[in-house]
Amino acid sequence: MGRAADLARKVGAVLVATFLIAAPANAACIDPNNIRAEYGSMPFTQTRHLNGITRPLISRGQATIAAQRVDWHVTTPVNALTTITPSGITQSIDGGTPQRVNGGGGDALLGSAGLFDMLVGNFDALQQHYTITQRPARANGDWNIRLTPRAAGMARALTHIDVAGCERVAEVEVQQANGDRMEINLGPISR
Repeated sequence: MGRAADLARKVGAVLVATFLIAAPANAACIDPNNIRAEYGSMPFTQTRHLNGITRPLISRGQATIAAQRVDWHVTTPVNALTTITPSGITQSIDGGTPQRVNGGGGDALLGSAGLFDMLVGNFDALQQHYTITQRPARANGDWNIRLTPRAAGMARALTHIDVAGCERVAEVEVQQANGDRMEINLGPISR
């Protein structure tokens, strides 16, 4: 019985130590204002919840981030490549000729201070177009911020964008004024 009690005490100590070591990892998230741009590729899943449609529309792909460029390549269920650069936005469907895309009209992810600035944590650029509010940290310790559009035109199309992460942006949720919602989950970045 002495050995069993000793073993139980050691196992308990290991479990407590594991919990204590794991718990601060959640607290180790950096301030979102201190995010450094990370360049490379990351998988993503994009889920759209549309009014009047019971099942969400799910697409998957690969985002590639470079110094002045984001390639947002949806591979499933269609093949669509959207390229965002300072000079504009183009989109190619099924390998076709890239066509210019108008990023205005309230499209918060493609317009100025959109997807690129969110992914690299350029909150200075985002502050020009959004009121940024720090929200309570998530249960896992991730920071959580809300972007609310400043311009009335954008606010007619977009209620807010929630952005969360720990060391970089990992989740983006876009709530549109018409009730539609889009969630983007970003996987690990590889260089």
